[in-house]
Amino acid sequence: MAFKKGQSGNPNGRPRGAKNKATNELREWVERFLVDNRENFINDIKELDPEKRSKFFLELLNYSLPKQQAVKADITDDREQIVIANLSAESRATLEKIKRGGLNGLVS
Repeated sequence: MAFKKGQSGNPNGRPRGAKNKATNELREWVERFLVDNRENFINDIKELDPEKRSKFFLELLNYSLPKQQAVKADITDDREQIVIANLSAESRATLEKIKRGGLNGLVS
């Protein structure tokens, strides 16, 4: 018997947060492998030159820290006035010089 459009044999669907069995098994295998070979990894890392060791460390951070999203400032006229009001006096003076004559005299 075929299902009607928009209906399935499991109307509640997969429970939220349910893990894929194959994925769980692979994660457990990788975890066991890493734990069983921890000393070898540590010794191998110690033997790397500082540049490669730093690169390896930075690559590992991708798995422990969330990635930062790029932020793009979208300043409209109203927001620009708020930003300008919060600038230091020196920064406001520099901004005024830029508005009046560009970067001439500011960059040596």
